[in-house]
Amino acid sequence: MSHPHNYLSTATDHALSYAVDAFDIQVSNKNILSIDAPQTATLCHGESWIRASTITPLNAPYDLIFINVNGHKREMRYIIAQSTTWLKPNGHIILAGANDSGGKTLAKLCDEYGFLYHEIAKHKHRIFHIYDISKIIDPFIKAAIAGGLPQQRADGLWSQPGIFSWDETDKGSAVFLDVISSEQFVGHGADFGCGIGVLGHHLLLTHDKITKFDSIDLDIRATSCAMKNLEQFGARSNVFHNDATTYMSPQKYDFVISNPPFHTGRDVSIKLGQSFIINAAKNLRHGGYFYMVANQTLPYEAILQQYFTHTTLLSTARGFKIYKAQK
Repeated sequence: MSHPHNYLSTATDHALSYAVDAFDIQVSNKNILSIDAPQTATLCHGESWIRASTITPLNAPYDLIFINVNGHKREMRYIIAQSTTWLKPNGHIILAGANDSGGKTLAKLCDEYGFLYHEIAKHKHRIFHIYDISKIIDPFIKAAIAGGLPQQRADGLWSQPGIFSWDETDKGSAVFLDVISSEQFVGHGADFGCGIGVLGHHLLLTHDKITKFDSIDLDIRATSCAMKNLEQFGARSNVFHNDATTYMSPQKYDFVISNPPFHTGRDVSIKLGQSFIINAAKNLRHGGYFYMVANQTLPYEAILQQYFTHTTLLSTARGFKIYKAQK
C-alpha cells in the first residue's frame, strides 16, 4: 500500500547543490545532514537521511542541514521544525522545494517559524538559506513537531503524516477489502506493501484460519505504525521493514495480498506494480493464491498470466480491478 519516496528528486538535488555556491556556503570540515537528497549528501560529504528508511538521523547536532521539501504540507512543516532541534546554535539550514510541490509556500512558513533567511529561485525551485534560528517562535515549532509525529486516526489505527493515505483508508484498499472479505484465507499469508497494516488488520480479525501473517513495507514509518496496529494478534503477526519487490520469505506463502504502488515520483510506473507481482509469485507455494487491487487503467493482465496458472478478475468496482491468481 505504501508508495515509493516521491520526494527523492534529482532536480531538487541540483537546486540544493546550486545553493552551496549561490549562498557561498562552506561545507568543508562540517557535520552535514542531507534529508531526502542523497546526491547532495555525496557532493558535500555529509550524512544522507531518507525519512522512510530510518526513524531519525544518526549524528546530530549538525552544522548544516539540507532539506528536499516535498508537497505534503503537514510532513513538510514537521520535518523543517524538527530539523531545528538537530542543529548547532550557529548552524544553517538550506531548503529547496519545487514550485509545484510546496516551494511556493516556504517563505510564509519561514516567516511563521521566525527564521532569518535569504531566498532565491532556480531550477523551478524556491531555495532558502536559513542563517539564524535564534528568534524562532517556539509554540509554532512545537505544534508542527507534534502534528507530524505518529498518531491515531479516527478509526483507531496508528499512522503518521507522509505515509501514503496516512489519515484514512485509501479507496483502493477499501474496495479491495469489500471484495476479498468473502474469500477463504487459510494458513500463512503476507501483505506486500502493507503500509500501516490496514489489510492485515482486517484479515486477521475476520479470518481465524490464518495461522501467520507477514506484513512487508519499505517505509519504516509505516512498519513502525503497523507493529502497533497488529500487536493485538500476537504470534500470528510479523512485520518486516523490507522491500516487497525483493523480499524472500524463508517459507513459501499460502497466499499473498497486495495494493501495490503505481507511481515513481510523479510518473505512473507499471514496472513497479509488475515487480510486486513477480516477487509475490516467487514467494508463493505451488497452488498458492495472489490477490491484488489496481487502478483500472493499469494493464497487469499479461504479467499475471505469465507468472500464474489461472487468473480471475473478481471485480471492477469504483475504478479498480481486483485480481485473484493461482500459481
